Amino acid sequence: SDPGAIPSEARAFASGKGPPPPWLPSNVKFVGVGENRFARLHARIPFPQKKHLFPGDHDIDEAREPLAAALLDAFRRNGRQLVEYKPTIGIVFAEYLKNYTHWAFGDVDVLVGDLGRFLDADELRAFDVVSYSFGDNWRAYARGQWTLHRNGPRANVAYANCPFLSEAELESRLRRGAHYESAEGCYSTALKQAKLRFKIVTKHFTDATQHGDADAAWLAEGEIRRCGGDA
Repeated sequence: SDPGAIPSEARAFASGKGPPPPWLPSNVKFVGVGENRFARLHARIPFPQKKHLFPGDHDIDEAREPLAAALLDAFRRNGRQLVEYKPTIGIVFAEYLKNYTHWAFGDVDVLVGDLGRFLDADELRAFDVVSYSFGDNWRAYARGQWTLHRNGPRANVAYANCPFLSEAELESRLRRGAHYESAEGCYSTALKQAKLRFKIVTKHFTDATQHGDADAAWLAEGEIRRCGGDA
């Protein structure tokens, strides 16, 4: 979470003050919306099925303006607030996702690599939501590190089953500075309530339970590897 750890050329490009870094993959796109529109887009959260909220932020009715203002203030004070809203990406950024079959949320401290090399065909075709674990599959929840969603109405609105993202709760929680609430717990229950096809599969390495170099993951020849025994 140290901004200084982000390469200067990446910071300049992301803020619109520099060219794309030479190492940026050609399929990565940045869209500048500005902080005001960013907050107004998030004001859609309590109303995922209200068509009048789409596509432009000028269509947000006056009743939503206080929520947009509260969101803007919260984002300025603590960017970590955004973590709560990861499951809402399909609604918040609907017009930017209209040409894509899937969207995902993840963590900034995850080294992802080439998705095409480890996404299985059934994960794109047979499931609505796919989450990658690091071996703890007895915990049936959507991992914050990587959870993939089919870009469709059923998966995109599943978060609406979480009370803390409802019209009744969202604005009041922002205004009273309520304690951070992880999306992983409530959202995992919401996926079940929505009766979505949900797959959890082990495809992560983590250093959270690492005991020295014996079970460390290594970056070698463009791949992340872990030795199965003595090396």
